[in-house]
Amino acid sequence: MDKQQIAEILDKHIVSFFIFLPKLIIGLLVLVVFIILGKIIRKMVAGLVKSDKVDDLLESFLARTAEWLIIIIGIAIMLNIVGLSGVAQGIVTSAGIITVVIGFAFRNAGENLISGVMLAFSRPFDIGDKINVGGLEGVVKEINLKNVHIFSVEGKDIFIPNTQVFTSAVTVVRKTKGEK
Repeated sequence: MDKQQIAEILDKHIVSFFIFLPKLIIGLLVLVVFIILGKIIRKMVAGLVKSDKVDDLLESFLARTAEWLIIIIGIAIMLNIVGLSGVAQGIVTSAGIITVVIGFAFRNAGENLISGVMLAFSRPFDIGDKINVGGLEGVVKEINLKNVHIFSVEGKDIFIPNTQVFTSAVTVVRKTKGEK
C-alpha cells in the first residue's frame, strides 16, 4: 500500500467516525437519562410499598427490580440509536433464555422467593407470634424472602422455607401485650 491508499482508508474511517459520533453521544445521553429515571423509579417504588406490612427486604427487592428494568430498557434503546439493534435483540433474546435456564436451575429458590413475597404482603403472622407449621413450633424471630426463622421451645433455631410455610396449614398464636 502506498501513502495515497492509506490516506484514503484513513479518511473513510475518520468520516465514518464523525458520522457515528452524534449517534453515540445521543445514545449515551439516553442511557444516562434512563439510569437517572431508574433511580427515581426505585425511590418511587420504595415509597409506594413502604409500610409496616411490607418487609424491608421485599421493599428493596421490588425497588431494585424496577430500577434495573428501566436501565435495561435504556440500554436496548441506546443500542438501537447507535445502530446496534441486532445486538439489542440478541441481548433481549439471551436474557429470556438465561431467565428460563436460571428458572429451572433455581426452581426451589424461586418458589421460596415468590412465597416470601406473598407472605410479606399477606402477613398471616408477625415477628414475636408463636406459630406451628407442619409440626415445627416456635416463636417467629425473622421473616425474609427465603425462609421464616423461629425459635423453638427446646431452644433451637429453626428455618422453615417459605414454600413450606405458604403451602402448609399454619397455626398462629398471637403474642399478648404482656409477653415479650
